Amino acid sequence: MSKKNYTIAKSEALLNRYGDVLVRGYIPHKNIFGQVDMDYPAFVQRASGARFWDVDGNEFLDYIMGFGPIVLGYDDPAVCRAIHEQVANGTVYGLAHPRELTVAELLIEVIPCAEMVGFFIGGSAATSSAVRLSRVYTGRDRVIMCGYHGWHDWARPDDEGVPKSVSELTCAVPYGDLDALESRLKKYDNQVACVVMETVQGNGPPDGFLQGCVDLAHAHGAVCVFDETKGGFRVAMGGG
Repeated sequence: MSKKNYTIAKSEALLNRYGDVLVRGYIPHKNIFGQVDMDYPAFVQRASGARFWDVDGNEFLDYIMGFGPIVLGYDDPAVCRAIHEQVANGTVYGLAHPRELTVAELLIEVIPCAEMVGFFIGGSAATSSAVRLSRVYTGRDRVIMCGYHGWHDWARPDDEGVPKSVSELTCAVPYGDLDALESRLKKYDNQVACVVMETVQGNGPPDGFLQGCVDLAHAHGAVCVFDETKGGFRVAMGGG
């Protein structure tokens, strides 16, 4: 669809107001202007199934789907029914709920490698907790990473505002390159607490790559952490 077939005047007007009231202006990971061969709307009004409608009333087939998690589509009847039932019974209790235990048990049942479950409010908190646990377990400080792992200082070593003493403890390796990973592990022998790997990037890992990451990390006394958001529940129920 080209711009001549529709307008995004309301999206543009809202976008102009964003920078006056929100830090960083328009949220970067949602701003895909220039990444597609069209002027993409900035603001959605509603969505259903595999489609969404922007604030100007234009209808789109949504290939982004919330950047991945909307695997059942928007407004799925079973999901909506469960949400409505729970809202009617209250939310954010400040205490545990039986469903927390039920979900944890189900995750352990469907994910072959899962032994215990921890719930976090976001991916950055989850990966940072894994890094901290790895440091406690190994008594080491360095981290080798591959992929996007959140906004905490250890995961953004090249960003402004990250202390040098923190950024020096993290290094990155290319995806799919076991030789590069082994080289880093040898360079920082007995210093690496963990290898944090985004398991599915692009078209996915080369054959044997992920197992190779585990084997290399363990051979050098480090923990291998899979920052996994795609294989499980998108590619396959218990992980790709």
